[in-house]
Amino acid sequence: MPLYTVYQSYRNLLAYPDILICFRALWGFFCGVSGVVLLCSYCGMLLYAFYYKCDPLTTALAKQKDQLLPLLVMDILGDFPGLPGIFIAGIFSAALSSLSTGLNAMAAVFLEDFYKPFFSTKTLPNKQTLYVMKCTVIIFGAVCLGMVYVIEKLGTILQLTLSMGAVASGPSLGLFTMGVLMPWINAKGALAGSIVSLVSLSWLCYKAQSMISAATLTFKQKPLSTEECSYLFSSKIRNFTVTQHINEDASIYRISYLWYTLIGVILSISVGLIVSFLTTPQDSNKVDPKLLAPFIRKYIQSRKYSQKSKDNIAAAFDRCTQNPVNKLAGIQETTTEADMRKDSQTENV
Repeated sequence: MPLYTVYQSYRNLLAYPDILICFRALWGFFCGVSGVVLLCSYCGMLLYAFYYKCDPLTTALAKQKDQLLPLLVMDILGDFPGLPGIFIAGIFSAALSSLSTGLNAMAAVFLEDFYKPFFSTKTLPNKQTLYVMKCTVIIFGAVCLGMVYVIEKLGTILQLTLSMGAVASGPSLGLFTMGVLMPWINAKGALAGSIVSLVSLSWLCYKAQSMISAATLTFKQKPLSTEECSYLFSSKIRNFTVTQHINEDASIYRISYLWYTLIGVILSISVGLIVSFLTTPQDSNKVDPKLLAPFIRKYIQSRKYSQKSKDNIAAAFDRCTQNPVNKLAGIQETTTEADMRKDSQTENV
């Protein structure tokens, strides 16, 4: 949901000239993301099927779970010259392309939203703009490199990445859900709900990852053995530690990171509703129907915009009466009712 419904994706869809092209783009994006998820799931099942009777982590052949896939590539394709190198080159290419795109976007955001409003009062020349963006990319890149030594001690990269993404996407999705489905929520409620959701998810993510890195929080794994290993290893090569008993206070941190986004949405909407009703709820009759979801508009009777539409229609008929020749040209598709009719047709499509 955060990938499809937040402002960034919606803004990109508005650039398309036709609604059918938007649907094609959404389906293409959905198929691509589903294909990546299925491919990752298949790789995980393949790793378990290949190593479940000779666990490389138990024999210390691999020190972390993130090293299992390259190890599998070497075991299967190691006898074929060039193929392991192509695999490693593909991983680095994908990582660097995503990193360069992210750094470029962060530099552009910093320039437009922070540097220009606060540090510059006039239009920047191209040379200075290029200099600011390059310095910003270097600083952000150095921060990313420094975070590598921290991230490697916080568990698997996949869980950490999705957890940190959910911290931001949960409140964002809750905020936009309130905006398009709940016209009575005021600004104070939306702001309070977003802040509470962001703080709660940040604490949940931080506490869970710190407990995982300290080995005080573990999860049950599938059975593994070393009975069919074809190489020699020492039975004492890996030190096993006894995990401390997790008390009831820590049970909330055992929630899967895949649920963080949903938790953030629920917290954001719940707090937003409570704060809005404790303060002064927004009058739904004063909300522009074009800002709401199409299936919500029929339940909202906007007096302000309905009167505006009636005035526009009356003016159009007056022009038609005064100039019958241009009757068709006098009725303009600029009223709110016309926009709502278009949106209704779009919804039916």
